[in-house]
Amino acid sequence: SSNSGVATISGNNIHIAGAGTTTITASQAGNEGYFPASDVSITLIVNKAPLTIGVRDTSKLEGQANPTFSFVFTGFVLGESASALSVQPTVITSATQNSLAGIYTITPADAQANNYEISYISGRMIIFPADSANQTLQAYYNGNNGVRVKLYSPFPDKGDVVIFDMLGRRLSAKSIYLPSGFTELTIPVNGLGSAFYVISFKGTKNIISKQIPIIK
Repeated sequence: SSNSGVATISGNNIHIAGAGTTTITASQAGNEGYFPASDVSITLIVNKAPLTIGVRDTSKLEGQANPTFSFVFTGFVLGESASALSVQPTVITSATQNSLAGIYTITPADAQANNYEISYISGRMIIFPADSANQTLQAYYNGNNGVRVKLYSPFPDKGDVVIFDMLGRRLSAKSIYLPSGFTELTIPVNGLGSAFYVISFKGTKNIISKQIPIIK
């Protein structure tokens, strides 16, 4: 006998109904020739099946709302699907409609299922510049004597990232190679005081610049 959602008994067969722990008891009532046998009980532990939930990589343009995320499930058993989840997964990401161009992590979370032990695999969302046909530059002072520079190029390129003061004097430079997509680097600015500066990238085809404050 078993009165649990973990297992049911039909005749001499035990049917596993879900994960959990239950006690199964065998009984013999006896008959005209035999005394009743003592009950024998065993504990049956049914572990949850492992289920991995991943989220597919995706992309959007700056200014757009986040797209609808698509999940990948690995580990369903007995023909089950996402409908076996009591709570469907959501996605955690720092990317919003106002996020700047760049690459952001998207992580599944919050799914629930009675019979599955769930783990998650993160994906990524690429936010392309609104004008993704051209090179773009973002830069900011990181608060630790460095200027963080993020460049986007739709084609491979090479050139120099240069910091100028507001009088046009060249203060620091770094040569870089840009693959197609995003490139990030940090330029040390230990000797620069608090002021406005111009960050510029001069490639083989374009010159793009941005004015930033450095406040120490």
